[in-house]
Amino acid sequence: MEVVVENAINIPDGSILSIRAGNVRRQGTLPADKPVRFAQTGPLDACPFKVDLFAPLGSSRLVLRPQSGRYNVSFEKEGKQMGMDLVVRDLTATEDKPQATEESVNDTEAYLKKHELQHFIQNLITSVLAEKPDDPFGYMAHHLNNARVKEVPPPTPSTAVSHQRRAMVKQQPPRLVPRKKGFDQPSFVVEDYDGNLLTLRELEAKDILSPGCELRRLRIQSLSQAFLPKNVKSPLTDIVSRFVSKDAYATQAVTLGSTKCVYQMPLAGARSSLHFAPQDMVATVVTCGGLCPGLNAVIRELVMMLAQYGVHKIYGIRGGYKGVVKPEMWMELTPDNVQDINSMGGTILVSDRGNPTEEEQVQVLMDMGVRAHFIIGGDGTHRGAHECADLMVEKNWNCSVVGIPKTIDNDIPMLDCTFGFDTACMEAERAIKAGYVEATCNANCVGLVKLMGRHSGFIALHAGLAARHADIVMLPEMEISLEKVLRHILELMQSKGHCLVVVAEGCGDTLLKSSGEVDGGGNKKLADVGPWFRDKIVERFKQVKLPLTVKYIDPTYMIRAIPPNANDSVYCSMLSHNAVHAAMAGYTGITVGQVNSRHVMLPIACVTKNPQKRWT
Repeated sequence: MEVVVENAINIPDGSILSIRAGNVRRQGTLPADKPVRFAQTGPLDACPFKVDLFAPLGSSRLVLRPQSGRYNVSFEKEGKQMGMDLVVRDLTATEDKPQATEESVNDTEAYLKKHELQHFIQNLITSVLAEKPDDPFGYMAHHLNNARVKEVPPPTPSTAVSHQRRAMVKQQPPRLVPRKKGFDQPSFVVEDYDGNLLTLRELEAKDILSPGCELRRLRIQSLSQAFLPKNVKSPLTDIVSRFVSKDAYATQAVTLGSTKCVYQMPLAGARSSLHFAPQDMVATVVTCGGLCPGLNAVIRELVMMLAQYGVHKIYGIRGGYKGVVKPEMWMELTPDNVQDINSMGGTILVSDRGNPTEEEQVQVLMDMGVRAHFIIGGDGTHRGAHECADLMVEKNWNCSVVGIPKTIDNDIPMLDCTFGFDTACMEAERAIKAGYVEATCNANCVGLVKLMGRHSGFIALHAGLAARHADIVMLPEMEISLEKVLRHILELMQSKGHCLVVVAEGCGDTLLKSSGEVDGGGNKKLADVGPWFRDKIVERFKQVKLPLTVKYIDPTYMIRAIPPNANDSVYCSMLSHNAVHAAMAGYTGITVGQVNSRHVMLPIACVTKNPQKRWT
């Protein structure tokens, strides 16, 4: 039931009328032409009905009578007559109240489920409580403007399940995903385990870098800055699915809380526009330093990719940098004569140590018309390549110098791994297993295996972990107490009757003093730690008068002279192809490698000026 004040008459202008109907109260100036309605909240709420004025003018009590709907209420004060007409009507008779039917409830539930409003609001509140932003309303408005619900396609008849089975299977809610954004406005997204959106806001530097951490972009030298590029369209259009933009960079993996410098590095790969015209190019390949599994595979892939670009004159230089200044040491390389060399160990170019002056090398390369010079070697080789690259620019010679890092020790800084390392570990594992067989199958026997690793013990460590049999592994990075090691060997022999020890060659400079001499490549000659340590073990067992047999294994040349395994073979191909892509695009003074699983180009200084990578 409702009470309608249809007309207010004889009420002084501006009077405030307060009308109470049970617990319902309306207050205000009553217009004469607009009804005021009071909804009934209970069977007795509106009976009796009382009208009060703030400025007391009079009062009257109204008693509702059955079958009566219109009443006149009169007020009198100080001789003034006032009154108003009231009409009382049954709500059900005048208006149809909307009923919450089962159909409308189902429609509401379907709407909420379709748009995932309930999940979104819950996640939004959770996010606000977790983030505690200074402006929670602006924070929520940002979420509402930047979030969308991933549409879930309806199940097809073939995949639809019965109602009973659907009730048994836990349905995963649709994931709230951020609206697609450009690189100018990246998003910071946090989701829970079920994929529900917890946070969505604009990405900030604090989300990536910790306080005190620097992000540095590495720049590489392009010949286009000093020489007019040919801007030739790449002939690899039909075989390359995606060309790499010159502005494409990869960022090193970031560890939150770390203050180490993080680098952005140019991505390696084929470019759509070439700096050189391939048919006019002369390319050279040279290998320096010691042998390593995969050298021939790198040479082969360099030749194959250069030929794919259309380069017809490719020379392999025998004898390392010494052969560069002797054109008679140059041999022509073609896809036919390098077809099968990847299955061979070593290098067909006869590696050597020692460096003629960069001035001599550059002059010969200029005289031979070389436009792309590829070097395969370690840090010393790269230092020479860097000097040659700078000297060529000074002499106004348009030639790209590109390096491919080579070291079996895997100690090149920044790089994930160097080619040949995986193969070396595989072969070193075989040597450790052979030492274990000797130690366990001979009475009172110590198996001693010396592995490569001048300054970093990655081969000894990885092979020892892979073989599972080593009792002691000694690395150059360790501070080793000879007395403790010998005492532990003695305890193992007394408890087990055998022992297996692995020592890296670099311990020849930590356990005992080397002579200080250097080889042709400038590397310090290390003392041979294997026989020396074997003699120390024998000497200790003689002191305690215990029987002993030592089986000493040195697989150094077996490890580095074998062909690459499958993993290294693929890695060699990637490095070679990226080196050719870089040279054809006109980059110089760079080396290629893999950093955090991304193939990138690095300035040679990253290899030559940073400290060698070590296990610790």
